Amino acid sequence: MLIAKLLVALFIVCLAFSSLPGTARSAFAVDEADAQALIDQAQGFIVSGYEAVAGADKAGANVTGLLAVLNNASDLLSRADLAFLKADFDSAADFASRSVDTLHAFVNEASVLRDNAEQSRFRDLMVNVVGSILGTVAVFVSSFVVWGELKRKYGYGGSVSDGS
Repeated sequence: MLIAKLLVALFIVCLAFSSLPGTARSAFAVDEADAQALIDQAQGFIVSGYEAVAGADKAGANVTGLLAVLNNASDLLSRADLAFLKADFDSAADFASRSVDTLHAFVNEASVLRDNAEQSRFRDLMVNVVGSILGTVAVFVSSFVVWGELKRKYGYGGSVSDGS
């Protein structure tokens, strides 16, 4: 019984010392290569994100909300780079992973906004084109109707006919 109590006490003391900062690496320690791979992945997502936002902006979409998300992810990536430079690979991997998580559905959202803006521009263009064509046809037809009425009223010679 005494041995069991001593083992439990020893386990608690070891657990307490292992949880102190700087005394042990986490159970899921990340090495330099893994941290660099996550940072590279985050950089790729950010580049894709900026390209998607540029396309959405060019199409006329409101990208204010997208830029806020992209700036947040860029901030997380810069923190990952700083932690990597300090050889804190666990923090670097954590920040890079959070940046990737932030941008996971971001490119799709930007693409949807771009597509919606392009469809809206196309609809506006079609309304303008069809409206202009219909307006032109209406002016052309009404001109012929007025010309026909004036021709019937005044005749070919230009003088007013009295109908007899």
